Amino acid sequence: MGIDDDFGIAFAKSQMAAGVRIPLRGRVFISVMNKDKRAIVFIAKKLVDLGFEIASTSGTPRFCSITESPYKP
Repeated sequence: MGIDDDFGIAFAKSQMAAGVRIPLRGRVFISVMNKDKRAIVFIAKKLVDLGFEIASTSGTPRFCSITESPYKP
């Protein structure tokens, strides 16, 4: 169990305590419903800023190319 005021930090602590290696780079697969695509753009940009590549289903890059997100088909 990880304890912190911030959920993300608490989750990371719990995973590290369980022996899970938290990746610091690599490729992240993103697939979301149409109604959620606008919300995922900020998250994808943040992941790219952290050094991750984005992989996605065919509809997601089409949406994100319109919004100038860093998705790669």
